[in-house]
Amino acid sequence: MLFDYPTDGTSTDLVSMAWPGILSPSRKRGTQGSHPRPLLARKLVGPDLFFSDPTNQLHDGGLNLAIFRVMADLDYVGFLEQSPTLFMVIFFAELAIDIEGRSPGGLTLLGFEKCFTTGRRCDGYELQTMEVREVARKTERQLRSKTLEHSNSNMPQLELLQNIGGSPCLSVSEARGFEFFRRVTSREAPGLYESDLWRSIILQLCHTEPAILHAAVAVGTLHSRYRGISPSLQLQPFNIFEGQHVFAIRQYVKALGYLRHRLSSQDTSSNAEVALICCLLFMCLEMLQGNRVGVMAHLRTGLRVLSGIPSQVDHNYETGRISLVVKERADSLLDQLAAIFGRLDLESTTFGGERAPALRLSLNSRVPESGFSIPTIFSGLEKAKMYLDIMCNKALHVRGELLRRAADEVEEEKGDWATKYCFEHATSRTVNIEGDPILKGQLEKVQVDLTLWSTAFKSYTALRADTQTTTEVKLEMLLEIQHFFIFFQLATCRQTTEVSCDHFNALFQRIVSLAADVGSTSGLTFTIEPGVIPSLYLIALKCRDSRTRRQAISLLCNRSCQEGMWEGKLIAKFMDEVMDWEETLAVKCPENPVTSSKQVSEAARFCDVTLAASENPGRGRIIAPLLAFEIHA
Repeated sequence: MLFDYPTDGTSTDLVSMAWPGILSPSRKRGTQGSHPRPLLARKLVGPDLFFSDPTNQLHDGGLNLAIFRVMADLDYVGFLEQSPTLFMVIFFAELAIDIEGRSPGGLTLLGFEKCFTTGRRCDGYELQTMEVREVARKTERQLRSKTLEHSNSNMPQLELLQNIGGSPCLSVSEARGFEFFRRVTSREAPGLYESDLWRSIILQLCHTEPAILHAAVAVGTLHSRYRGISPSLQLQPFNIFEGQHVFAIRQYVKALGYLRHRLSSQDTSSNAEVALICCLLFMCLEMLQGNRVGVMAHLRTGLRVLSGIPSQVDHNYETGRISLVVKERADSLLDQLAAIFGRLDLESTTFGGERAPALRLSLNSRVPESGFSIPTIFSGLEKAKMYLDIMCNKALHVRGELLRRAADEVEEEKGDWATKYCFEHATSRTVNIEGDPILKGQLEKVQVDLTLWSTAFKSYTALRADTQTTTEVKLEMLLEIQHFFIFFQLATCRQTTEVSCDHFNALFQRIVSLAADVGSTSGLTFTIEPGVIPSLYLIALKCRDSRTRRQAISLLCNRSCQEGMWEGKLIAKFMDEVMDWEETLAVKCPENPVTSSKQVSEAARFCDVTLAASENPGRGRIIAPLLAFEIHA
């Protein structure tokens, strides 16, 4: 699944999202007389939804891609036409964030030089020019009256209080935001895992590092305001003039200012740690607003910082690769941060438009690729998770290479980015790797390692069956769910039929049951990393057993916990449409609904689903490719 953002300079920067899921196009190799048979949808899906012209079909060497488009109003899609955070930063900031080298409003940004003891530049947190500052001052004066008008009595109080609850000097509203962060956000962010970083270290640093403090206040304020709400499904975009939202953005700006001062000071001790923690908190702030482009910008900044710290990376001078080192014992704060950013980097393939994670993960330093092996039994759940993270990274790099080669084959195809994206993922199924023993061997090794991981994990859980705590039981279920997500993708990445997914029906049902148990009593509303939602999405897309599929969609719809950039309610809405499309194609008579996967033929199954922006502002479209063939004797 991919979420992407168009940057073509159109009047509105609508979010574009793509949902390839398992990426399993179906190609049957026919005889000499075989030819593609177009599959057309003729049923409208409600007054505001329609399928594209049946003639709008593209062909690629025997592949038939029938494109179905659905238009939906803004109150259904819930896209934000622009980032409220960047909007407010431009108007109220002393700083601005450069997204992928482009400055907001086309204004030039100046950067830090030599932030760390290594002498490297701290990319991503730049100083503004006088032009931007002047725009900020003028715009703030113009909007101040509107801000006060919209905020009413909810505007943050400005009086300062000394050492509220042992906290640093904070205003009433700052103390309120920090208290929520301390009491709720810091407990929920790591999910079910124990985390000294979230539950101790960050809170302690808030007393000595103003940048971290005000970033925490901003996150706590927004979390308390929008707790349990799916940001992308608001009937209206977040009201940027709403008191708490304005206050949170001001705190964000203040944190950026303190961070700038910290990094430009003579004292460079712990600069990297402070910058990375701020980066992590800024990502949380963007996640809570549904601003995925902002999340990815901060993620890339954090990865650039880490890649410049010698103790956290391993340079392979033969291949030119840089690997982020995941250590079996995270003895330092940097070790803990590296592990978190390494996991978040996996999301760049889902939400950032990347074919593979930015960095590779390696176990300890100087360990060759061939030296990575799965133990016969894990010593603990943290070790099991560490090995699973590394395998996910390896799997996504293998898939990324398949996509890169597929892109070379479909480079000349006509169509917009979403159509090309569908072709790329479809072709990755059948791209020839027989002549590349290295890539073929890497794919096979990851598949074997995922099986070995499952064996080692089962050995561990069997050994600890009589001594497990309630939390450990939930963590075990969560790890099994997360293992399924990458295992299924690798197991089917070279399959050429969608009906092959039916072999996993029993596993689909088990994962749905586990997800129901994990989510039933967690009580969480926000975690920085994904949990059960990715696997539920995958099942909602790939399982054609009606009962299991509907259970997965129901769990997504009722999931009140936002898992990083994954929003269950948003995914549920679109997966419900996809299910209806497939079942409509599967049965000619509406009075005979689909109850079994056997009723859904290959010709009625979408291999991918891509959610993208339409040509009309405020509307989105779903592109769902079908790959089917009619074979003649």
